[in-house]
Parts: sequence; C-alpha cells; structure tokens
Amino acid sequence: MSYCKTAAKFGDEYVKFYPGVYSDEDKALIDSAVASRTRLNARGPVKVSELINQTLPEDTPGISQPRGHHGPPGEEGPKDAPKPKAGDPTVVTAESIKRTGMQKGWENPIWWDDEYAQKLGYKSALMYPLGMTIAGSWGDAMPTPLRDTLAVSGLNRIHYFYKPVYAGDKLYSIENKQDLTEITPYVDGGCEYRTFRMYGEGQVYNQDGELVGESIGFVKESLKKYVQLPEGYDGRTFDDSWDCANWWERKTHQYTDEDWEFIKDQWSKEKRRGEEPLYWDDVKEGEYIPPKYVGPMTAFDLGGRFQFYNGDKYNLTIKEKLADPEIAKTMYKNQYGIWVDKEADVLNAPGGPEFTFIDRSIFENSTCAAFAIDMLFNWMGDRGWMYKIAWDIMGVFPGYEGLIPDHPDEPMYIQQVPGFENYRPFSHGLAGDMCVCKAWVKSKYVKNGEYFVDLVWWCETFDGYVFEEGEFTVILPKK
Repeated sequence: MSYCKTAAKFGDEYVKFYPGVYSDEDKALIDSAVASRTRLNARGPVKVSELINQTLPEDTPGISQPRGHHGPPGEEGPKDAPKPKAGDPTVVTAESIKRTGMQKGWENPIWWDDEYAQKLGYKSALMYPLGMTIAGSWGDAMPTPLRDTLAVSGLNRIHYFYKPVYAGDKLYSIENKQDLTEITPYVDGGCEYRTFRMYGEGQVYNQDGELVGESIGFVKESLKKYVQLPEGYDGRTFDDSWDCANWWERKTHQYTDEDWEFIKDQWSKEKRRGEEPLYWDDVKEGEYIPPKYVGPMTAFDLGGRFQFYNGDKYNLTIKEKLADPEIAKTMYKNQYGIWVDKEADVLNAPGGPEFTFIDRSIFENSTCAAFAIDMLFNWMGDRGWMYKIAWDIMGVFPGYEGLIPDHPDEPMYIQQVPGFENYRPFSHGLAGDMCVCKAWVKSKYVKNGEYFVDLVWWCETFDGYVFEEGEFTVILPKK
C-alpha cells in the first residue's frame, strides 16, 4: 500500500531529480523565482511615510495589495470601485471587525462588542489578531509548470502583535525578506521529489506609521512530475494534484453516550475569565492550563462555517447549539454519533481510504490556531495581551523519509512538553474529529519592564492524536 494519495490513485512513474540539475525549461522558471526574491532582498528598508503618502516608486517590490475592495475577505465594495493597487491600504471597518471577531472568536466580546472593549480601556472592539496577518510573508508558491503534483510540509507561521487595530484604521503591508533554497536530497538513481524551502518576513503598519504586527513564515514545497501523465489525471483539480500521506485512512471516531457525558462535563468546566485579570505572579511554570473542546466538526463546518461569518446562529459550535433549547430540539446524531442539524449532516461517506477531500475535509491550520486563541483568552482573560502566536503542522510524512527532508532551521514546539519529546505532527485534523486545545506553561520572565509568559499549545483529536503544535507569548499584569 502506498502512503501517497496521488500515487495510490495514478501509479508512481515519476521523473527523477538531482539537486541543482535542471532542464532548460525548469532552470528558467527557477531562476525567475529566485530573481524576484533577490530583487526584494536588495530593496532595502522602505520609508513608511512614503508608503502611507503613496509616494514610493510604482515598481517597489514587496508592497502588498489590500485585501478585497479595500477591506477584509467576505466584505464586498462598490461595484464601480477602482481596482486596488499595491500600496493601497486595507481599511478596517466596523463590519470587518465583526466578521473577523465572530468568525472564530464567538465567545469573547472583546472582538465584537465596543462597549465591553471600552470598559477594558480600548477605543472599541479589537480586530481579531489573525485578521491582520500578512498572507504573503512566506513567499509566492513555486511556478506550477515545475510540477504535476505538490506536497506541502513543514508549514510554520509566527505572528507578533504590537498594537490594537480598530475600525477606521488603515493597514499597510510590507514584505521585507524572502528566501528560496533547494533542499532536494541526493538519492542514487535520482529523487522523485524536488523540494524547495521557502521563508519570508513581513510587517503591518497603521495610518500613523506605527508598527502593529509582524509575520514570519516557513514552508516546504515538494514537486513531482509524471514520466507520462496518467489517464484521467487533471492537474487543475485539488484531488489530482495534491500529494500527501493518506490521512483519510484514520477512521472517524464513533462517539458513544459515555463520550458525550465526558465532553459535556469538559464543556461545563470551560470558563471565560473576561474582565478578571490573571496576574503574572500567579502563573506557575510547568502548569497546564484548562483545555478547550471544540466540535466534533463536520465537513460542513470546516468547509464554510468557521471560515466566514454568516450570521450569529450560523457560526455556533455544537456546544452552543446543544445549549439552546430551540436549536437542540432540531438536532440528531448521525452515523458517527455526532450531534448535527440537517444542514451539517454531510459526513455520510463510508469510512476508509476512499474518502475524498470533500467527504472528509481537513482542519485548516489557522482555524486550529483560532480555537487555541479562544482557549488562551479563557485562561488569561482580556486584560492580558497576546504578543505572539506561532504554529507548525505537517512534518515529514510517514513513507516519505529520505525523499522529503526536514527544515534545517524550522522552529518546533511540542517537543518541549514532558511526554512529547520525540513527537512531530504530520497530518491535518479531519471532519469527524474534535479539536481539543491544550497548553503548557513553558516559562515566565521580565523584559523591558513587562511581564511575559511563554506557553506551548497543541490540538489533538478526542482519541489523543496530535495534529497541530504551536507557541504563545503573552504579557500579563503584575500585582
């Protein structure tokens, strides 16, 4: 049996690669990708005042376009609005604050309730942190003509948040560095994967020229080409071109009445600290913070419910639905024992490796990060500040050892937690899984007169299968 999803479908007759040895066509594409990054790295610092005043030369590399029509995803602008150009700001609106805040931070009003946020000393509700990260801070993907299939691994994101972002702010994004390095291993007879390690850094400024956030990204792309394209292959489709371990072989958990008793007991213990401060003095190194149980998630949830805000009731989790008597009476258990409503009951495919991406869709990495953020704020309250979040997913897949190398310098996290010294997540969570968020206090310290705590966090299934790891740094009040 092949671990590789595409190989299992189409066979395994691939071109064999050697590091640094290219066809003329591939060399031209790779040289172009390297040249664009070299040009960015040679640019030097950008004067933020020139960016805000839009007086930079039009061909300045690394100046990002705004999201959508001068607004975040999901927010449409006027049909006659001019097409945004590089250097235009992303304008934060009250609606975009609500969308990003209620998309995944439903339980915490600091992301969507102006009055509550003002009680804490803020101007208004805050933009949900992940709403202002820089999508391009890890570099553009490799040109598609280089491959027929693509395996993405070693995806690592690090985000720093320095200032609150409010409705009315204008955000300007700058990419500052991009590295591209081939790390294809030498294999006798050639390696069927050509692997590139990509790295990028970017910053976000507001209309006053203040640095509000920074983003760093690592990722690997491993490319394959068929000797001859197989019959039925369509490289335009995700299912045919995406190369990964056969994650779908992991069976859906069958949730029993006893499981639901345990889950509901865990839900009853989840408390949001809210306005009550958690003092730095009271945090103990080596302690575990209260976990958060989200789900189980259906394919419908993962395909849209927690990707976009579509109204208050639409974005409710199973926990909130079962707590509402009117909604709860419309729910029933599907074949896996998961409480669903009619709209969400789409997890009906039989178990086994024939699951497709649509039948059993994946937890997108930032969705898990958002659930972990909710856990963090439940613990530290809204008088703490999330200074940093980082996460890692998809180490070297089982069966790919020796063909796809690991990052030489990629940060890893969960190995610092007792009992996880040799662990590395390599797959996504899947529809049917719970997202159980947990965290462990790594260290506490004082820097520049502020009181910091570092935590390692991770997400696991109800059965304890870890599929994402990460790290938080928070600033807490001192007694």
